[in-house]
Amino acid sequence: MEILGNFAELAVHVEKAGGCLSVQMYDLRDRVQAGRLDDGPIGQIKHNLDQAGLAATTLTRQQYDWTLVYTRRSPIGQVILAAAGGYEHSDETLRAAIKTLVDSDTAMQSSEREELEGLRATVDQIKALVSAV
Repeated sequence: MEILGNFAELAVHVEKAGGCLSVQMYDLRDRVQAGRLDDGPIGQIKHNLDQAGLAATTLTRQQYDWTLVYTRRSPIGQVILAAAGGYEHSDETLRAAIKTLVDSDTAMQSSEREELEGLRATVDQIKALVSAV
């Protein structure tokens, strides 16, 4: 159960980082409580990433190697999966995934901009109330 918690915690960090996060292999090794990065622990890492809704670009035996851990169903995860190719319509899937990523990023920027404008309007109202006194 503790190992699942370790990967659930990693999923939270990946989500906070925008759907992808660079992680060193020793961090993943420690999350499965292994001493070495052999086939068994790498298989456990892959299984637990999958259980947490995550994936990694590469899983190596070198503890100081970096890998990109990402949320599979996030817009950036879809781009990473599509970019891996390997099937007939990879190019079309990649274009669609990039469009979805750009659209979601634009929507996020719009909502942040609207929130900022709302905060500015509130500050202006406060200033008007204070200056009237």
